[in-house]
Amino acid sequence: MVPGDRAVGHGGGWGSRDTQPDDGQLPEASSSASAAANRPEIRGYRIEGILGRGATGIVYSAVQLAVDRPVAIKVLHTELVGTDRAARRLQREARTAARLAHPGIISAIDMGEQDGRWWYAMELVEGISLAERLAERGALTEREALRLFCPLCDALQHLYEGGVVHRDIKPANILINERGRAQLVDLGLAFSEDDPSMTRSGGTLGTPHYMSPEQARDPTKADQRSDIWSLGATLYHALCARPPFEGESVGEILSGVLYHRVTEPRRLAPHLSKGISLVLRKCLAREPVQRYRTPAELLADLERLRERRAPAVRLANLDPVAEQDSPWRLPLILAASAVAVALLAIWRPWQSGTSPDPGPAVASVRPWPAFTRLENAWKVGKLRPGEALVELTLLAEPPVGWHASQGDLEQLVLADLEQRLERLEQSGEQQVSAWLFGHEYEQVRSYLDDSVTVALRASTGCATLRDLPAGHLRRRFTQWMERQAVRLDSEHAMALAAARSALRSHLSAVVVPAFDEVLAGHRWESALALLEGGTLLLDSSGADTRGFSETDRQQLLAGVRPDLESRRSIAYNDYLRKDGQLAAFVREEAERLRLGIPTGDLPRPATDLERAFDAEALSLGIVPEEIPPDWLASRGHSVGSRGVLERATQDLALEAQVQLDRTARAAFIEDGKYVRALCADRSYGEARRILERRLAEPWRNGVHGEMDLLRVECVLLENLIERTREKLQARRNSTFDPTFGRISYPGTVIVTTADVLKRGFEVRAPNLSPFRVHLIRSASLPRSDRLLEAPDLLDLADVKSQAMGGSADDQLLRSLFLFHEGDLAGARTSLPAGIVKSPDVLAHLAERIRASAPPVELEGKDRQMRALRTSYGLGTDADTILQDIAKIESEFSGLLSESEKAEFSHIRAELRVRAPVAPTLQEVFAPRNLEYLERQAVRLTWDFTSREVGAWQVGDWILFSGGLRVPTARTTDADFWDPDHALHLSLGEPLDLERPFTMRLLLHSSFSAPGQRNELALELAGLNLVFEDDEHRPAFMAGRGDPSDLLKQVRAGPVAGFSGFSAFPDSRQDPLELRIEVHPKRGDLKVWVNGKPLRLRTLPRGPLPPNPSLSLRSRQPIDLLRVSLEAERLGGRR
Repeated sequence: MVPGDRAVGHGGGWGSRDTQPDDGQLPEASSSASAAANRPEIRGYRIEGILGRGATGIVYSAVQLAVDRPVAIKVLHTELVGTDRAARRLQREARTAARLAHPGIISAIDMGEQDGRWWYAMELVEGISLAERLAERGALTEREALRLFCPLCDALQHLYEGGVVHRDIKPANILINERGRAQLVDLGLAFSEDDPSMTRSGGTLGTPHYMSPEQARDPTKADQRSDIWSLGATLYHALCARPPFEGESVGEILSGVLYHRVTEPRRLAPHLSKGISLVLRKCLAREPVQRYRTPAELLADLERLRERRAPAVRLANLDPVAEQDSPWRLPLILAASAVAVALLAIWRPWQSGTSPDPGPAVASVRPWPAFTRLENAWKVGKLRPGEALVELTLLAEPPVGWHASQGDLEQLVLADLEQRLERLEQSGEQQVSAWLFGHEYEQVRSYLDDSVTVALRASTGCATLRDLPAGHLRRRFTQWMERQAVRLDSEHAMALAAARSALRSHLSAVVVPAFDEVLAGHRWESALALLEGGTLLLDSSGADTRGFSETDRQQLLAGVRPDLESRRSIAYNDYLRKDGQLAAFVREEAERLRLGIPTGDLPRPATDLERAFDAEALSLGIVPEEIPPDWLASRGHSVGSRGVLERATQDLALEAQVQLDRTARAAFIEDGKYVRALCADRSYGEARRILERRLAEPWRNGVHGEMDLLRVECVLLENLIERTREKLQARRNSTFDPTFGRISYPGTVIVTTADVLKRGFEVRAPNLSPFRVHLIRSASLPRSDRLLEAPDLLDLADVKSQAMGGSADDQLLRSLFLFHEGDLAGARTSLPAGIVKSPDVLAHLAERIRASAPPVELEGKDRQMRALRTSYGLGTDADTILQDIAKIESEFSGLLSESEKAEFSHIRAELRVRAPVAPTLQEVFAPRNLEYLERQAVRLTWDFTSREVGAWQVGDWILFSGGLRVPTARTTDADFWDPDHALHLSLGEPLDLERPFTMRLLLHSSFSAPGQRNELALELAGLNLVFEDDEHRPAFMAGRGDPSDLLKQVRAGPVAGFSGFSAFPDSRQDPLELRIEVHPKRGDLKVWVNGKPLRLRTLPRGPLPPNPSLSLRSRQPIDLLRVSLEAERLGGRR
């Protein structure tokens, strides 16, 4: 603490009525021993002395032990212990001070109760009150008052925002600390707007000199505008050396507050400005609505006055001021005073059990060394003007006799600051002129934005413009900077205008003519290169772009961009016109070539179309290199000439291939007749050579598969003849029992085997002359010679039957030989059941044997198959059914189709359920991939491109490297619904079809004509789904009825309740994905085509069929690449 100063506490401290004794007199000083003995003991604090007394408590100076901090503690009087009202008031005062944290308000630190006495601790302020300052030194200058009262307005605004009304603002409740800063104290009368304990009877109104009229009438009406009155009355006192209203008694004072006019402040203090006078009059307006609404509004006007600007106050809205006293006014004043005194005799609003405190005594002021140090530092050049002004502002109120010295120093500092600013302006203007002459606009902008501030700080010590003293110096320097900014904007704008004019001239005189010339030759890429609106265009225009930023350059180019875009549009439209002509030519030429395909000899229409396209493009002046790539992309495959060409060549190539396949098929049929004739003569080598020559011809690729199977057959049969020849040589002079014409010749001796293949071999039979036997039939065969019959040849070649222990490959060779010998029954019964080295040959042979079977045999087989199905459906015992299957396989093995064989496998699998070991998913369905998903789910995938069909019954579908293909179009409904023309998979255990399952099919269209009508039919465990794939009337439908009836309905057009199908997309390049979710029992069906959902109505519920299955039919040729099935397993069976 500075010697000579007094420590003062806040919050019921100095200046509040609580620190006054009841009789209004200061208490006599007691002895130090007595005072020490009566000091309370408060845990955590050390009491050091008394700062003041009042009717409700004593304020002590103390130290907070935990942090060694000096504080002030207010303790309730002993005689008030147990008085609830006094305790509640002290608690309210402490809580209010604690929550109002603000530099301008002294806040409470702690509160508690000690031996029944309530207390609270607060900040300790070192300084004097404004009342003491006015009593010792007189009125404040206007500048001093503004410096002190602006922070007080901010503190009062903080109270207002916290919902608190002070109600007792006066000079004694404003403390000035040792740094000269003012703080608001004594919240003893303050209350919150939501404080239920504040009643009229319990409130104290404040001090009459500074009390607002409404507060004098009714203490409950006090609000923030009452505090503004009190603050204005306090400011009035500080400036005019007296309160607004005076009197020898309380009644006279309150009479003035309630009825008298305010004396014009400048009558009492002529040196005051007109602005401060208007502010005071607005604060002291008798009607609250005429005053400032909030302390923030008052603060705004005080800040204007500090900046030497007029306040926002209208004189017409102010109350009139008091005139010179006249004789007739005195009786009226006396009468009003009498009334007020009479009222006050009954009601005393200025007290409620307490009286105002006097301000504390002031110690003597020490000399002013701070100013002396500041002045010396300025004289020796340690401080720049801005720094010196800041130090002057921070000085406390000058002691008596120092005002003139302080003013003189301030004037010297301001004069030096003005000279420095002038020099800064002169040098800055020269630099700006030089930069503008060199078009260095960014340099000027950087100087005005940043460098000026750096120079200002270096020269004057002011960090920013706001640090310059308010007034003409700040205004002048600000105006100078604004002039430089205007110069920069003007010079920059003129340079931009000149560059813009040069760029437009260049565009119209040079670029546009060159563009038109190049465009006339349809050189679009070159024409667009002339319109590139980048650096090249600016540089070639001759425009002066020195000092321009990238933004400036883009702004210049933006001005001509509409013209450039217009020219680009012209070029693009020219391209569209030419490309449209070329696209129309492609369509016409493609149609002409298509019509000529059936008559062509190995036609190549796609190649011819591409050549015609190139020739027509050249005739139209179209150069491919001059077409911008993005233009080609924008035309796409729908309307662009290249897209039309690509589709047309694909269509022509496909149609030509179809025609080529037809030609190859026809040639193969003719060649097949000749090959069969050669095989019938056992000239297998010659047949093989013919087939090999045919296989070497590329145009026969469509039938290469079947032709190669015949070639393999010929190789096998040729080996059979060679094998027979070798056996004959080994059996020379041995005997065997041949049969000729159904007559057996036992004991026949092989005499010779020389040149067997060409000349045959000689034999001697009993009772017959020697004769020659041939292995190969020949037209020049002598009548006396014989052809070795098939059973004998097989016997000589040692090709054993199955009954004789022959291998599966021998069985295949035997069946193949007998088939070509015309013995269909022998060929059928010789078909092997095991694995052979040539499974494709076996499958092809079995299919031909079945197709060649007599109708009577087929009827017998079908009759037994129907009987078997009936027995199986009726639940006949497993042994009987298995015996029936074995019988059918024995009698009609060569006539059984793949679907019938698969049906036998399915029946055997179902019967195995009764056996101890159940079949696995892999055994039942033979998928390519088997994945076990979450819970009981499983995914089975059949990839037909790997040439594996698993458990699917493929009927007449052809398996090749591209998948499963429908070989030919099903031209009639009977052909379409033929069971052998469907792809079929039997479902059932171990899959749980009571639960939903999902099926995905990946398809390719293999028919040639785009837009060709097709029909698809799917059977999904009792639910049928049919599609009419017609680009003019696409439709689909689902149901449980006869699928042929469903198909008849969709042929008539879309069916109500089934929508969203707009024909299948072209899948000749990209596969078509068909996804179907099925709940067979509930009849729920959901369908997606390439991810697009179709809308289906709910199907009727129904039971699962006895033999649930999946099947697929297509009217036109399609390729099935892959099928996947996701379903749940029964009991987790694998």
